[in-house]
Amino acid sequence: MKTLHLEIELINAADESAAAGQRIAESAIRRIKAAALVNTGARRLCINELIQSYLQLPMVDRQLFLLGNGELRRYPVVTGLRIACMGHTLFSDAIVLPGDAEPLLGILPLKAMGLDPDSGPPPPGQPGNTLFPKSRSK
Repeated sequence: MKTLHLEIELINAADESAAAGQRIAESAIRRIKAAALVNTGARRLCINELIQSYLQLPMVDRQLFLLGNGELRRYPVVTGLRIACMGHTLFSDAIVLPGDAEPLLGILPLKAMGLDPDSGPPPPGQPGNTLFPKSRSK
């Protein structure tokens, strides 16, 4: 089974708002690029503690999650995040995984950004196992 990674940009939305109100400089907006594993079996966006320590997003909860291996674990949930990917954006919360765990892009943020996992044959000139905007004609 092939895996798909997408480069996403994660941005502290409160910093963007502060910059728009000229309370901080544009250069002070905390943002980071990361390669996220696309996992349509997962529902949400997951970032790791290293990304969170840089972005400093507010924690809103600690929730219990069922993992793919059947384990139940409690993780922090942060909010105030803007995700940019392939020309699409989304304001979202995120689950914070321990340490430098691989960021994960689940099906809900993908669909909310208008990106659709395509398991069929790719169009000419496009690599297989990729994502296309939903408006793409089939």
